[in-house]
Amino acid sequence: MRAQRLSLAWLLTLSLLIAACGNDRRDRPGGGEGEGEGEGAEGEGEGAEGEGEGAEGEGEGAEGEGEGAEGEGEGSEGEGEGEGSEGEGEGSEGEGEGCEPGLFRCGGTTHQQCLDDGSDWVEVPCGEDCSSGECLPLVCDPPTGDCSPLVCEPNGYQCADDDHRQFCNITGSRWSDPAPCPEGYRCLGGECLQKLCEPGEVKCGSALATATCDEYGVAWLQDPCPEGQSCAEANGRCQERICTPDEVSCRDGRTLLICDPRGLSTRDQPCLEDRVCDAGRCVAPPAP
Repeated sequence: MRAQRLSLAWLLTLSLLIAACGNDRRDRPGGGEGEGEGEGAEGEGEGAEGEGEGAEGEGEGAEGEGEGAEGEGEGSEGEGEGEGSEGEGEGSEGEGEGCEPGLFRCGGTTHQQCLDDGSDWVEVPCGEDCSSGECLPLVCDPPTGDCSPLVCEPNGYQCADDDHRQFCNITGSRWSDPAPCPEGYRCLGGECLQKLCEPGEVKCGSALATATCDEYGVAWLQDPCPEGQSCAEANGRCQERICTPDEVSCRDGRTLLICDPRGLSTRDQPCLEDRVCDAGRCVAPPAP
């Protein structure tokens, strides 16, 4: 059945070609005759084959589909060429707009200038400024694109005041606007440091040293006590020892005498009822 339909379709196509050669234009819109008919025939062949798998009534349908195929083919070809030309034109125009001729900018840390044809950027070293009698390096200033004196260490920090710090840009041409430190911090040496104490405050840094809060309130400065002294926690001052730290002795025959770890005080500790103090230890009494 399929073979019969295909044969019928090709016969119809051949009939249409013969009719076209006889200038039979019935049911055809006006337009170019030669190329249109040739391409239409090719399209009709494809259309006829497609209809062989479909329903009946292949005659005029095959012709119509053939023309449709021709129209679509020509349209696609036209669009492809048109868009391609347009794309190429836009591409050429884009290359010409790479940059503004003669304009300066900073490409990272490099001073650059746009070529006269606007196609690309080239490096233009800033050099040095020797107008003051001393040659000082010039660097690119990002906000302006100009060459400016080096005013700070690139990417460095400094304190604008006790509570704000500033950042030096990547070329060293200028400082940023002051930025506040977090609450409870203050700026010191370009860093925001946490406040630890009140300037001048004193405490014990250890059993054998005092600690004084620095003038900025961000660090404790330790100072060792003199020989024979320890730091008293009550006032943070060094005092003379009254006993050997942690030493245990007998106050009397039934009481221990214990020196504190700093050697600044003692405390009593009674022995149990059936014990006596002997050489700093609570022991059983000697046998009678």
